[in-house]
Amino acid sequence: MRVTIIILATFIFAVFALAQSPSKAGDEVTSTSAILHSGGVSPLNPQDNRILIVLDSEGVFGGNYSSQYEDSFDRINYTDYEVVTSAPDYDEMVNYEFVFWTTFDDWWTNSGFNATNQSDVSAFLDEGDKFFMLMGQDAIYGSGFTAFYTDYLGVDSVTEDVYNNEAYINMSGASGTFCEGISGGFMASILYSANNFYSDDLTPTADAMELFITDENYTTCVAYDSGTFKTSFATTEYGCADGDDLLDDIMLAHLQWFGMSPTIIDSSSVGVVKALFK
Repeated sequence: MRVTIIILATFIFAVFALAQSPSKAGDEVTSTSAILHSGGVSPLNPQDNRILIVLDSEGVFGGNYSSQYEDSFDRINYTDYEVVTSAPDYDEMVNYEFVFWTTFDDWWTNSGFNATNQSDVSAFLDEGDKFFMLMGQDAIYGSGFTAFYTDYLGVDSVTEDVYNNEAYINMSGASGTFCEGISGGFMASILYSANNFYSDDLTPTADAMELFITDENYTTCVAYDSGTFKTSFATTEYGCADGDDLLDDIMLAHLQWFGMSPTIIDSSSVGVVKALFK
């Protein structure tokens, strides 16, 4: 029994020490986060698995799997996430508060965000108090402009591919929105493996909002608050932000708009761990 207690106490102390130790950028941050969102409920983090990151690209050129978004969530201290590289169904999504879904630059498979995905996300959002972000410059091209985009993402109409193989786009947060004051450039090559930008111009519904407007006066990103759920849709991918600070500002603005607080360490659990070594 004494040996068991010693082993358990040593393990808990090791986890606590790693979580509290200073991090080197791009190295220890990832390791710490892996413990905090590796599945199951950590005694140091009662908010595990609030966020599901879907890196969904099935293209013939290979997956665009990148740590761009995970790194941003880590930097702004929202580390309680899981990552999947294929489309989740409703039964998986319903366990999370927030689903972040990107189809990258996929257009050639016509399956990046299909009817089944839309049905599952609709059911997820209908649960209420759920949040959803979709990145996909060709999500509409692949699926067609379905009722999902209007009813759940707040898009009234769309003009596809207003940018045609554009390598760089500048955008600014629309006045009066939660992204007002955020602006900068977006470079396709930062995240895309096969294409430059083919962003769409989106007209929001009356109860949705223009979120980012380009220098050419196109609205390529919108957001929608239904009263029971909140969504955001971007056809200029945020992960292509030309600078970590720009991406972090956008993601943090969304999470604050959703009303989601940063990852916390339960102080009572920390006290229990410390007491073991007095």
